[in-house]
Amino acid sequence: MKQQSYFFDGRRFTRLALILSFIFSTIFMSPMQPARAAGSPLKVVGRFLQDANGHDIMMRGVNIPVYKSGYDDDLDAVAAAVATTKTNVVRLEWWANPPVGSLYTVENLDRAIQKYADLGILPIIELHDLTYIYGQDAKPGNPPNSNGNDQTIFANTITSFWTRADVLPILIKHQDHLVINLANEWGSSTYSDATPTTTNFIQNYTAAITAMRNVGINAPIMVDAPKGFEYQFILANGQAILDADPQHNTMFSIHAYWAARAPLGYTDAQVNQILTDIKNSGLPIILGEVSSNAWANSPCDPVNYDNLLTTANTNQIGYLIWAWYEDGTCGADMNMTADGVTIPALASFGYNVLNGANYGINTASPTTTPIATTLTINSKILTAGRAIANWPANIPAGEKRPVLVFLPGWGGTGAVDASIDAQNTLLANQGYVTLAIGFDEISTWISNIDVKTKDGLDLLCGDATIPANCDAITLVGESYGAAQNYWVIEYLRDSGYNGGAAGNAIAFLSEDSGYGAPGTLTDYNTGAYTRSGLANTSAYSVAMIENLGDTTFPVDACTWGNCGARTLSDAHLARGDQNVFSICPASGEHGTRGFANWDAWVVSALKTMIHIKNGIPTFTNYTAPTLTVGNICTSPQERVKNGSFETYKTTSKIPSFWTPAKFTTSDGKSTLYRKFGKASVKITGTGAVKTLTQKPVAVSGVTGAPFTLSYYIKTSSMPTAKLCQVQVLFYNGSSSAGKSLPLKCPKAATWKLVKINFTAPAAYTSAAIKITYTKTSGTVWFDGVSLMR
Repeated sequence: MKQQSYFFDGRRFTRLALILSFIFSTIFMSPMQPARAAGSPLKVVGRFLQDANGHDIMMRGVNIPVYKSGYDDDLDAVAAAVATTKTNVVRLEWWANPPVGSLYTVENLDRAIQKYADLGILPIIELHDLTYIYGQDAKPGNPPNSNGNDQTIFANTITSFWTRADVLPILIKHQDHLVINLANEWGSSTYSDATPTTTNFIQNYTAAITAMRNVGINAPIMVDAPKGFEYQFILANGQAILDADPQHNTMFSIHAYWAARAPLGYTDAQVNQILTDIKNSGLPIILGEVSSNAWANSPCDPVNYDNLLTTANTNQIGYLIWAWYEDGTCGADMNMTADGVTIPALASFGYNVLNGANYGINTASPTTTPIATTLTINSKILTAGRAIANWPANIPAGEKRPVLVFLPGWGGTGAVDASIDAQNTLLANQGYVTLAIGFDEISTWISNIDVKTKDGLDLLCGDATIPANCDAITLVGESYGAAQNYWVIEYLRDSGYNGGAAGNAIAFLSEDSGYGAPGTLTDYNTGAYTRSGLANTSAYSVAMIENLGDTTFPVDACTWGNCGARTLSDAHLARGDQNVFSICPASGEHGTRGFANWDAWVVSALKTMIHIKNGIPTFTNYTAPTLTVGNICTSPQERVKNGSFETYKTTSKIPSFWTPAKFTTSDGKSTLYRKFGKASVKITGTGAVKTLTQKPVAVSGVTGAPFTLSYYIKTSSMPTAKLCQVQVLFYNGSSSAGKSLPLKCPKAATWKLVKINFTAPAAYTSAAIKITYTKTSGTVWFDGVSLMR
């Protein structure tokens, strides 16, 4: 299915009765996704994986080294390209121990799964760490052993990842639209002396499957044949592995690289016999990797794929093509596309596997169909063109869900119909009742969005067939809708949605903007605006997300009455408001979604405002926020207390708010040298590990939040050996949340500024500065220690 974008220009920024000047903005909305079948996770039945409707799935898909092998966030572009084909399954390469600096994070795993699920494409996640590790293994305990079949390595690498505390919630969250491929091409069917490894292989996999079931994973699990291609082993021993799964929800993948085994050059007849044996086994087996025959030498010479895929299709054996792009072993001849985005238009391996007669993903018969993987979304038109309600099916009897009202963008003229975008569908699938609003134009730049929102809510909350908890209403707006959040929520609360009989509007979330609140336009040319009010956070919560790269409506300015997220965050912070959440990702222009965790942040902010700040009870199958949110889109502020070392308790030489270790009487307050004020801190080298640590300061944020660490230093006779550094320590509650790179001390005869920009390694609730000096001699003076956030 092909994604489309709809463009809306402009938004209104002052009270609904004012005539406004011309402005521009852009938002991007995705079309409504098809409803998905109700039910339980996908289920292996006989030879097939069945979807949530109980239909047998004929898998026809592709292998993707997601995030361009880990170093380029091309997920959206590649997924959009894949979605233009009839691919119904993607097998995504992942790593338990990813390369340093790669994008293989837990947050991005969540995002990748969600991206393809939203497109109606089933994601299979496979771990690549132990790929083709089998070596020439001696039996365990008889060195040398290459560890290819080592149970401890398998358990510590594979099983431990799938059951890890931060990974498990992601798997459970997505398990009705996910297959877990435990390990890619791991193990061998024999040891180096030709003794079978049957027991070893089966025990490894059954132990992993049992561990995963014990922690609540019900999703289908996929097991690769030894080395990927040793199909005989699966035919002989697959049933034993299936029987060991208490959920009876395991399947197998065989990689069609049989020409890599002696004798080279399997004939079409030999391949056809293998496929017949696979079919006749009755086991749930797919061809997890099938590639081109363009290479002339092992192991990059699979079989004749025209014949193989035609026969597989005839025998109803699913197949996944290797690779969509980025093959790192055998080069471009095994890639379907050159860049992951451009669909091949001329005869080639990529073109053929998409369009080949009798087997192509786009042309095969029966036609490749999307997989019903997630909950059905019930939909009800409350007012034609003006209000559409959605909610997940199978909500337990008597249970009600919080209401999310989606306010659309606008170009300043004409009416806007209610429509369901991908984010609306995402939140309905998360368990919420959603209400899409449309509105009428009264005159240029004047609409009745507030009135239509109330009308829609009146109908929603009065309809007993919709499981809406109208005591928990949150507005979600983009562009124009986001700017109007303030006016709409105030109108609702003035009209009875203030905890009274009508319900309670408890929060709003603005995307692509801050919001429009009371004020005076002071310059019609520049749009400069003087504010005179803020949202009432004592009555409701506020969240904002806006790109730093937004030049249409900058985060730190007020244009035509709409003030950016940073301006508003600063104002709320100065007023002491506690129920404000914001983030300004370092990404592109207005309306873009360059921030990798945009939707994850939106969902997490909504859940935080609704359930944590406002105390609305959670519900059946509720999943917790995946990101920590806070009011971090603020102007940089100094986070270090007494960083210039001017304050001391009575006659103490230890500066207030700092804790020393291994200090002597020679260390601490110094008035001999200082960069600022009347004092600095001196540390002399004795070989001991001397530290001076700032007591943790409350500052919260998410992974990737930007910081600037700096200090001034002066040194005397400081040796090169051993350590002198300043570092930031992060905490999440009482637990460590990582640390910054150490900022080493240079030699400096006169005061020297040392400075570094960095980002937070993980979500955090406090931070501290730690100065460390372990040198055996020399003296250093520190002053002006600063941490800006």
